[in-house]
Amino acid sequence: MNNGIINILKPAGMTSFDVVSAIKRLFGTKKVGHTGTLDPMATGVLPICIDKGTRIIKYLENDGKKYRCEVQFGFETDTQDAWGKILTRSKVDLDEDTIRKAARYFIGEISQTPPIYSAIRINGKRLYEYARSGEIVTPKSRKITIEKFEIINIDLENQKMMFDIDVSKGTYIRTICYDLGQMLGCGAIMTFLSRSRSGIFNLEEAVSLEEVTKMYNEGRIEEILKPLDFPLRHLPKGEIIDPIKAKEVICGGYIQMNDIRQEGLETYEGFFTLYYNGELIAVSSYDKDLKKIIADKVFVQNIDNQ
Repeated sequence: MNNGIINILKPAGMTSFDVVSAIKRLFGTKKVGHTGTLDPMATGVLPICIDKGTRIIKYLENDGKKYRCEVQFGFETDTQDAWGKILTRSKVDLDEDTIRKAARYFIGEISQTPPIYSAIRINGKRLYEYARSGEIVTPKSRKITIEKFEIINIDLENQKMMFDIDVSKGTYIRTICYDLGQMLGCGAIMTFLSRSRSGIFNLEEAVSLEEVTKMYNEGRIEEILKPLDFPLRHLPKGEIIDPIKAKEVICGGYIQMNDIRQEGLETYEGFFTLYYNGELIAVSSYDKDLKKIIADKVFVQNIDNQ
């Protein structure tokens, strides 16, 4: 079984689902998923989880992401990017200082209204389905966090700007562009987007689908297939000493806090990893009421020296 995660370099023109489908065909498995959708015309980091790797996706949902984006001032489209229908064209009369001051507004926790062309579900139907059928549905705004907004280049002659941005889960970069255009009074659309980081995965180590296919056919897929615990390093780690206790966890039983080697987890309120003999066996949590460790996901069926 090829259990793990591959850091795919998604090309422009493919949906995230297209990439998942390609990996399913290549690996001959139905258990494939990704850790965060990229727009079809966007490129960059798309971690793909395979077989047991799909079971860790829930622990990566809050991972921060980093993007490089180009914004074009003077336009508005129905999709907030260069691939939508042009709604307005405006004269642009901006200077660098005005643009930089506006960009600073987007640092920190802000409110964002998702675009109507997005995969968010309302009453069981995705927003883009409403938009394509001409139905007007306004999604609720939500809080997002912009950790960093770094302007790379401002091209006043062509009314463009390139920037890097570090964001929290659920942030729409094209909506950042749209809101920036509204603030500047001239409109703006996203013309380029590349994800350079998703959690622990970065652009420098991403591999193309062509590379993945070549390495798989050559029997070298283990060289790029990251283990299940690779993206879970942000979680606290506990080590089980007794093989009997490890077997209890695998079989769905409870163990005590003193059955593991790790101090401080009694006060920790999130998930943590459990290892036995150096191998990840489960992601667990501590129930303060029962005063027991409960496995949330188990990744092995047996252990050595049972």
